[in-house]
Amino acid sequence: INLRPLISVGTEMEDKFVIDISVPSGKPNEMYFTHGGDTWVRHGTSTFALKGHQLFVHICTRYSSADDLLRVVGQRAHAAMEEIRRLEKDGERSEAELAKKQGELLALRESVSSTWQLLKETDLICPICESPLAIRHSFTDSISIGGKDIDADLEYIQYECGYATRDDRDQPVSLCSKQSQVPTK
Repeated sequence: INLRPLISVGTEMEDKFVIDISVPSGKPNEMYFTHGGDTWVRHGTSTFALKGHQLFVHICTRYSSADDLLRVVGQRAHAAMEEIRRLEKDGERSEAELAKKQGELLALRESVSSTWQLLKETDLICPICESPLAIRHSFTDSISIGGKDIDADLEYIQYECGYATRDDRDQPVSLCSKQSQVPTK
């Protein structure tokens, strides 16, 4: 935002300014957030609100790994922190805006926490080392329960680290290659 003096008939007018606002163009398929917590994405010349399942699908297709998602969220958190530091330097005249930005940062932190929890709950990251999902395959198999054969819908899940599970097995199909490298908590 720049304030430029208003000039009329070759003379600068006192206490009158033209406000010059420069807004950079958005990136296609990038998510944008409002202060109210709404999420928007730009496709071509249209802008769409993303909620619920649509937001989840967009995140999964846009960010090929949990690392990509965390990088983007980390950049947003860094920008919010820089804005808070700038407002703190401005002192009292920025107190209301500072409180608002701190609230936004808190909401962002909560959003990151809930997004990470959603990634874990939907099996998109390895439960051991948090590597991203590589393969998810659903299939039908006949299994015997109480002497009766029934068709069951099963799922095979494998992560980039090699860890793999199947619904019909108590033990993993294969172990996590990074398990020995993960620090104990």
